Amino acid sequence: MCFICERLKNLDETTGSSESLTNHPKAKEWMLAAARANYQELAKLASEHPQLVKLQILIMG
Repeated sequence: MCFICERLKNLDETTGSSESLTNHPKAKEWMLAAARANYQELAKLASEHPQLVKLQILIMG
């Protein structure tokens, strides 16, 4: 199982919705790392701020 998947599995369900996570101080970093497919940065951010793993990025188009 990948590191991020494991963190998501172990994440407590009471950490809040993805809507409230967009206001997280590291949310922009998380979204940029995800858009760039930067696994190392995602793993680092997931380790430091596991609640970001639940952040959903919606793309309209």
